[in-house]
Amino acid sequence: MYNKDISIKNTGRLALVRHQNSAMHMKLCKSQKNQETLTDMTVFKGGPNQETILKTADLHLAAFVTEHNLSYNVMEHLPALITKLAPDSEIAKKIKCSRTKRSCVIKNVIGNRHEEKICEILTRNKFSLIIGSTDRSCTKHLCLVCRYRHNNIIQDSFLALLPIKEAKAEDLYKEITNFFSLKKIPHQRNLIGFASDGANVMVRKHNSVVSRLKVDIPNAYVVKCICHSFHLCASYACLKLPRGIEDLAHEIYTYFSNSPTRVETF
Repeated sequence: MYNKDISIKNTGRLALVRHQNSAMHMKLCKSQKNQETLTDMTVFKGGPNQETILKTADLHLAAFVTEHNLSYNVMEHLPALITKLAPDSEIAKKIKCSRTKRSCVIKNVIGNRHEEKICEILTRNKFSLIIGSTDRSCTKHLCLVCRYRHNNIIQDSFLALLPIKEAKAEDLYKEITNFFSLKKIPHQRNLIGFASDGANVMVRKHNSVVSRLKVDIPNAYVVKCICHSFHLCASYACLKLPRGIEDLAHEIYTYFSNSPTRVETF
């Protein structure tokens, strides 16, 4: 070490032991403890730390589960699977995000950030609003979907799911306008289109959500649900056909729908 010459001609191994116990060798050994090893020298230390990498991994896993509409219960097993697939990765071993944490990350981090991003876009751009209400659970909800142009692409994005007490026209209108006011979205200037189902509370001429929006935005373009409109067109068209044709189509479907044997024979 440091060009130290050791003669082992006569003493052999004893010379190495003496050098090992010498003051100079012990002093130099202590100085080497703070020196980086060759392995450490190959690691780039200017990037994000391990804690940041773990948080990023949690966010990516949460986004993956949401994007593909997977059950949150998948997260009870997915981290363990990743650890088995990459046993040599220290990051994979430390991913411990299960169902409960994943739900909180999606609702309180990814969801909030996504909402903030869309609201920021709507404050600067024209947009259309698509709404629908549901009462399939204990609490009624009003779903808001917006259509806007961003980066020269027309996009449809989920905006919010608002709990409502009453599904009357006045209540629905207040929930919508209060949401826009809370998010500082100038809907009276930027809202140019409105779409919903054909329920009276939504689109009738008087005392509806549309009639109230028309007061604020007289030139708003209103479109009823296309699927509902097609269904009405088909129903009225069938009334012009003989009853036997509709019965025949219904009986053919019934004959084959619940019988794999008949389908195979056919």
